Amino acid sequence: MKIPRYMPSRRDDVTLRWEDEAGDQLEEARAETDIAELPRPAFAWSYQVVGNDGLLHKGETAEIIVDVKNIGTGQAYDAYAALRNLSEDRINVKKGRTKLGPLKPGRRRAPPSCWK
Repeated sequence: MKIPRYMPSRRDDVTLRWEDEAGDQLEEARAETDIAELPRPAFAWSYQVVGNDGLLHKGETAEIIVDVKNIGTGQAYDAYAALRNLSEDRINVKKGRTKLGPLKPGRRRAPPSCWK
């Protein structure tokens, strides 16, 4: 049995049912299993808008440099960073998702390419 890394702590009852060659039921075996979750990552980030006067104007492009740190107690095995426009302003995000890869606790990483 393979347990996913993201599985939360839990306790399950397990019942094994046996039968002989003739298909007759044998005595069941019962047990309880405990699954302890792995420590989880948590993230802090900072960003910088570069390439302009600090204000974005219509038609202007800007570059955003992001620094991500795992402040949790668990490793992020395959982290991603995503940028979305949640405002009603018409801002076009050309590249809004990038892969960070594995990120151990206490480590920081800037995405391999900046957002524009």
